[in-house]
Amino acid sequence: MFVHGYTGDGGNWNTMAARFANDGWPSTHLDQWPYDWRQSNAVTAQQLAAEVDRLLAATGATKVDIVSHSMGGLSSRYCLKNLGGTSEVDAWVSLGGPNHGTDSANSCFDTSCTEMRVGYSFLGALNSGDESPG
Repeated sequence: MFVHGYTGDGGNWNTMAARFANDGWPSTHLDQWPYDWRQSNAVTAQQLAAEVDRLLAATGATKVDIVSHSMGGLSSRYCLKNLGGTSEVDAWVSLGGPNHGTDSANSCFDTSCTEMRVGYSFLGALNSGDESPG
């Protein structure tokens, strides 16, 4: 399962998904999941949890792997940490996730983006305790 970042969409993963397909992964197992990047990362995490359940049912797998980019790392990590995702996710990869915030988020005002600001309460809660559950 591929989770894009801020202002992205599932198509951001076309090249990587094609490489996985070339390596023998079935297309049914390469979910380039789109979501509304403007909403809270906590809301996205709930939707991601539902998509994981859908993907497991569709493929018959018992666990999924998640590859995330940038802000997608926050919502997917929230899913793992707060929504029981560790029981359904085998491997989680974050490429350039702003896990401790980014100063570039100071110039945007979407809910999801403000949650990426250094010192923002969303990140404080996400980083409390075990930062990499599972």
